[in-house]
Amino acid sequence: MSAGGSEPAAVRDAATAEPLPPDLIDCIARSHVIGWYWPDCSQSRMWIPPWTLELLGYRPGDIEQTVDAFLALVHPEDRGAVEARTREAVVSGRNCHFFDDYRIRSSNGVYLWLRSRTDVVRLPSGTVAAFGMLCLIDREQQLEHSALKFTEDALHTVLNEIGHPVVLMTSDGLVVQANEATARLVGWSTASSLTMHYCPFLHETDGSSVMPGFLDQVVRTGYRAERELMRFGRWWRVYLVPLRIGEEVARILLLAQDITAIKEEQAAQLAREKALTRTLVREVHHRIKNHLQGLVGLLRAYSHSHQSPREAIDAAVAQILSIATVHGLLAKNGQASVELSELVSQIVATVRSVAPIPVQWTTDPVRWQPTSLSQEEAVALAVAIGELLTNAVKHTRNEKGARVEGCLSRVGERIELTIVNAPARLPEGFSSSGRGPHSGLDLVQALLPRDRSQLELSQQGDSVVTRLLYLPEKPLGDATPQAENR
Repeated sequence: MSAGGSEPAAVRDAATAEPLPPDLIDCIARSHVIGWYWPDCSQSRMWIPPWTLELLGYRPGDIEQTVDAFLALVHPEDRGAVEARTREAVVSGRNCHFFDDYRIRSSNGVYLWLRSRTDVVRLPSGTVAAFGMLCLIDREQQLEHSALKFTEDALHTVLNEIGHPVVLMTSDGLVVQANEATARLVGWSTASSLTMHYCPFLHETDGSSVMPGFLDQVVRTGYRAERELMRFGRWWRVYLVPLRIGEEVARILLLAQDITAIKEEQAAQLAREKALTRTLVREVHHRIKNHLQGLVGLLRAYSHSHQSPREAIDAAVAQILSIATVHGLLAKNGQASVELSELVSQIVATVRSVAPIPVQWTTDPVRWQPTSLSQEEAVALAVAIGELLTNAVKHTRNEKGARVEGCLSRVGERIELTIVNAPARLPEGFSSSGRGPHSGLDLVQALLPRDRSQLELSQQGDSVVTRLLYLPEKPLGDATPQAENR
């Protein structure tokens, strides 16, 4: 649209009094805007072109050609701002331009949104005039575009703040948008340089796929997917998220997370576990060898101390069961130590199951505190306790009222194990230290360290009292006392 080649009368009159710059007149004549106006602020004159009046539904002569008449058409909520900005710019006398969005009343009373560009120009004589170029806009469309632009700018800012590479691409893998982290990773100067190149995470520079089928799977199914891959000398967990328009997957969002540190830690952990497994296997074989050697020693010892093969075998079986009890508790608890009260209870249960007389056991509820023993210490003590219980049952006369009773408690830092069996008599020549003919306690003496153990047997009426004091390798803890009755 142009001015039609003829100057409006208002412009002609104004030019007679004050010539307009030729380039400004040429700009106005060639402009494709809907309208323009030239006010003389001192006289409040304004020229409103016929096509602007027609667009608003007015006929020539309906609107007085003055600034005040034009401002009267502006919505009351917008009028003050429009007038103030225009007059302030004119009074300042500086060449400038500014934009305004405001509502103007059409002939049917409906307010339409206008966007204006106002240019303030100082004429050769020094007079300042304001020229406005107007165009109708769809306000809803403007708001949508403004919101979209704001969203795009915000998204761009957020993506660049993210330390992880993020790429928006087509379903073919061509980059639509990428953040700066992606550009830095692949060595490009700016993220915009990646546009319309193949996504560097999924393709080589020649377009060949790094992970065939990965992108196609997301496009085909419409579901997100993730994979781990080695790229740019590091490990990445790559997420692909489909973005739909209706039923069609229009874009794919790629997010890459650097998991190199995780992979390295996993590899180190696997190496540690393999080394630990090798150590455990060696230790298991070593302990099996030691236990087999111990078993051979038990069989040899019992073969010399028992005239009957059956007695020797039974005694050896009892000791083997004590050792098995320790390993059973280790396997059950998954720890490298054994709780002594639990170990003793298991040994008592084993002896009780084959004893011809009642076997009772108590853990002192006041004087006992939980105590953990290492595997080596637990095996030796288990065999010794099993031997003491078996010996007490063996030397108790099997008659009415016969019994074996035991108690586990604590004396200072030492463990106290007391066994009472009745009716029974100690053999002639038996010493209180447990040494003597046919005492059957040589194995106990051999198993327990002399500097940390003390074994005493005494005759009290028709009862034999066995008392073992034992100092563990580690000091007893201060845990809350527990009571167990068996």
